This record gives sequence, C-alpha cells and structure tokens, in this order.
Amino acid sequence: MMKVITLANKRGRTMVDDRDFPNVEEYSWQKHSQGYATRSKKVPGTQEVIHILLHRVIAGVQDVETGEILKPGARVRHRSANKLDNRRKNLLVTYPDGRKNSVL
Repeated sequence: MMKVITLANKRGRTMVDDRDFPNVEEYSWQKHSQGYATRSKKVPGTQEVIHILLHRVIAGVQDVETGEILKPGARVRHRSANKLDNRRKNLLVTYPDGRKNSVL
C-alpha cells in the first residue's frame, strides 16, 4: 500500500510506502527545481541551508531530521525516472564500487 503527500508548494504529490509515511509526514515537502521531493533546513548559527531529499531519507542514505549523510558515496535513483515516486520498490541505491541494493 502507499500514501500520497501533497507538496507544500502545490506543485505535485509524492508517493511513499505506508511504512515510511509516519517518519516523513510531519515535515513540509516541496518540489525541488530538479523534480525531487525535498525540504530545507537552516543550520543553526550559520547562513547554510541543507536540502534533505525524500528519496535519500527513505533509502536510509540521509537523516530526515538533521540532513546528515548516513552512507557517504551512496546514490539513490528512481527506477521509473518518476522523481516523485518514492516507494521503496522504485528506489535503487548504488555505490561507487558498483554495488547495487534495492530498497526493501
């Protein structure tokens, strides 16, 4: 099953699996200029802004709260090329050494 999240800037909707919804629903997601569902977070005490990408959060590559990269070098791609389909079956994690993992 899946849940749909309406993006804050009304530029679309993104899909996530039911099991991921509770971890991401409290945040305001919007459509990035490159088509990804994203949220921004200002780093306290600085002018720096971190972009947190929903597909990277669901794949376990980036922390949803802090934006910290949890798996350096990992890249997440959308199998269908639909950047707003963030269901696990549509995500593939690749690594510089050639390894690939489906997000299960």
